[in-house]
Amino acid sequence: IDWREHIIFKKRLPQIASLQVEYPAEPEESYKITNINDRDFEVKSLFTGELVEDVNAERILNMLTSFEEINFEAFITHYSQAEQDSIIQQEPFYIMTLTGKDGSETRLRTYRRPALDGQTEFIGEEIPYDVDRMYAVMNDDTELLLIQYFVFDKISRKLSYFLN
Repeated sequence: IDWREHIIFKKRLPQIASLQVEYPAEPEESYKITNINDRDFEVKSLFTGELVEDVNAERILNMLTSFEEINFEAFITHYSQAEQDSIIQQEPFYIMTLTGKDGSETRLRTYRRPALDGQTEFIGEEIPYDVDRMYAVMNDDTELLLIQYFVFDKISRKLSYFLN
């Protein structure tokens, strides 16, 4: 199965109409960015429904230009259907929807992954979640993917990151 493409997002800035990022556990951090003309962006809080003033356009630009090629690490094929279903039935960590100017839409739901045995913080405390990887599901698919925070952190910022 792993011979298939591992691309999730492959859009250049001029191809992006909007990006919506929802944090179910932190609704006040959820937002939608609309690309007005590749230099100007409209940011709307999904929590209040209002436009957000005084945002850092450079941070928005840096994030949106990061969608040129975003890949996942692997297909999860060694879990039973029941194990996969139990992951997908959890509340997502975040849900990201990238809409192209051509009308295409890619939706990614992410789920935290339990920490591996023995994974600890710097102070030696055990941690509840894997700090390197999480699970994801694309669009309405049920196939579980493995993604890396290293790759996805730069495109899944919370709303507060963009405020001046």
